[in-house]
Amino acid sequence: MLNIKCEDDLLKEGITREIINRIQQCRKSGKLTHFDHATIHIVGLEPNSLLENVIAEQKDAIKNQTNSTVIVGEVSEKYSISCKESAKIKDITFDLCLLTDNSV
Repeated sequence: MLNIKCEDDLLKEGITREIINRIQQCRKSGKLTHFDHATIHIVGLEPNSLLENVIAEQKDAIKNQTNSTVIVGEVSEKYSISCKESAKIKDITFDLCLLTDNSV
């Protein structure tokens, strides 16, 4: 018999790694070093989607590994976007918008 909880945990862990990877790629495109703090807005997720739930559950781990604050939702017009990239995880397409601390 398979342990479904174990499978769910592995799925969430894999999605977390994918999100971290996409954020690191966006930071690299924005020419940030690992010392530079940034704010990342993840735009285009359906409310209560698997990705949104994983981000909420793993927010601290994502922040610690990427030196980025992650916010799910639109970017206010008062901020300038340093880098915007489209990403796809588990057939869910979304945008990563990088704001450096200078623009926040």
